[in-house]
Parts: sequence; C-alpha cells; structure tokens
Amino acid sequence: METGIWKLKINFKDYLNQIPNEFEFALKGIGNKFRLALSILLVDNGPLSFSNIAKITGKEKSLIGNHIKKLELGGIVQNFLQKKEDTNEYSFYEITEKGAALAP
Repeated sequence: METGIWKLKINFKDYLNQIPNEFEFALKGIGNKFRLALSILLVDNGPLSFSNIAKITGKEKSLIGNHIKKLELGGIVQNFLQKKEDTNEYSFYEITEKGAALAP
C-alpha cells in the first residue's frame, strides 16, 4: 500500500488528468505577457485588423501571427473576414466571450 509522499505523487496524476484540454489551451493562450496584452487590447478596442495590431504593437507581423494563432487555439480570439469600404483591410480579430472572461 502506498503511503505518504508516494500516495500524493500518484494522486497528482489524477489531478493532471482532470484538467480539461480546453482549459489547458486557454492557459497556453494567455500564458505570455504579450498575448495577454493583445487580449486586453481587443477587449478595450473591439475588433482590430491584423495590420492595425501590427502598427499598434510595433512588432513583426510573423511574431504577431504566432501569438494570435496561440490565442485562437485557446479560444480567446477569433478571426473574421470583412471588407472595409475605405481601406484595404479585410482580416480582423476580436475577443471571444471566453477571452473576455479571462482578461483582467
């Protein structure tokens, strides 16, 4: 019979198995200060085009794209396509309900 620390170690695996995949993906999505800031930016300002996010952050588009993909996988942001009449922008990102609930 397992006792003491060994019993806790075995039980800890049960705790890990109880974490839903969806929650794990959400944590990975916001588990970075830059991604958390992107989430807050979208909460505060509503949908933004990819090019506007790049202008606001001053970061390389490839870096932003990587971070946004992680936020999308975590269900925190979503992409939608909409052609704006006065600009060439068509790809926009917005916070999801789940993302809004996680943002401070």
